[in-house]
Amino acid sequence: GPELEVGDKCYALDIRMVWCSATIVQRQREFSGQMLYKVHYEGWKQRWDEWMARDSGRVRRDMPPSSLKGVSSVDMFSGSRAAPQTAPTTKAKKEPKATAASKATAAGTAAGSKASSVAAKRTA
Repeated sequence: GPELEVGDKCYALDIRMVWCSATIVQRQREFSGQMLYKVHYEGWKQRWDEWMARDSGRVRRDMPPSSLKGVSSVDMFSGSRAAPQTAPTTKAKKEPKATAASKATAAGTAAGSKASSVAAKRTA
């Protein structure tokens, strides 16, 4: 992988397997001698920053040629996008639970319609 310094702009392969504009925010050499980069994905919150090894194949100085389809020239480092096109998945919101009052109203409505139906049969 490329030798990058803190503040360098690059591309990083995210967990969705999409090349994204990124910035090196930290460097660290492991005891084994392997260089690690902490990358910040442009347009994402810091909680999505990732550590990746220099030789992992997930960090590049330039966009890989096979990834250029559908990428506009403004995507890299321009700040024109507020966030990446696909956001991480989140849990769906639960529907609100029915309250005792709403249950009683629903039961009363059902009972009332049943009673009127019985009354209609008696008069016929």
